[in-house]
Amino acid sequence: MTPATQVKLLRVLQERRFRRLGGRVEQSVDVRMIAATNIDPVEAVKVGKLREDLYYRLNVFAFRLPPLRERKEDLALLTQAFINEFNQRNQKSIAGVDQQTMRMIEHYGWPGNVRELRNVIERLLLLTDDAVDEAVVRQLLSGRHGTGSGSGTGAGPLADRVAAFEREAVLGELAAHGHRVAETARALGLERSHLYKKCQQLGIDLKSERAES
Repeated sequence: MTPATQVKLLRVLQERRFRRLGGRVEQSVDVRMIAATNIDPVEAVKVGKLREDLYYRLNVFAFRLPPLRERKEDLALLTQAFINEFNQRNQKSIAGVDQQTMRMIEHYGWPGNVRELRNVIERLLLLTDDAVDEAVVRQLLSGRHGTGSGSGTGAGPLADRVAAFEREAVLGELAAHGHRVAETARALGLERSHLYKKCQQLGIDLKSERAES
């Protein structure tokens, strides 16, 4: 949100009045605002991305939603919910996943959180006819560089570990933002051109990733 828009939002929250785009008459409004961010708002205030007065106006009651890798108990329920959703959409009747496949899902780090899980289940059902094939799940997860700790850096020279970490971070943000380059770049604090260059350096094919999603 641009600084100018933040000022307008702050005014609406404080005065509970607004004027429509192109309108001449101010109108009263009575709303409850729920705001969400995938970056640290305090840090955003420090670097000037978020107005301090708007932050304190919004921060009446705040809570942190842990990443999916920190709430593994939700994975089975979410997985089944997405299977049911895509069963209905694709006119299939896949019951669910077996215990071995569920352990693979629980071991994966899910850097893209719930959106990435939904994306994987959607692709899984497109590749599945009757029952979930464990090999297909392994193939879908193997190229995503996630682990139980959320890090796919492994061992090896420092430069290779850093590159692996950067690749995981970029892939995770791409998945989290529906492979929209502009939103992903903002989340990573990069210019669009810098994100394109970084993807090229890390061997990430944006067109291929977008097509697969």
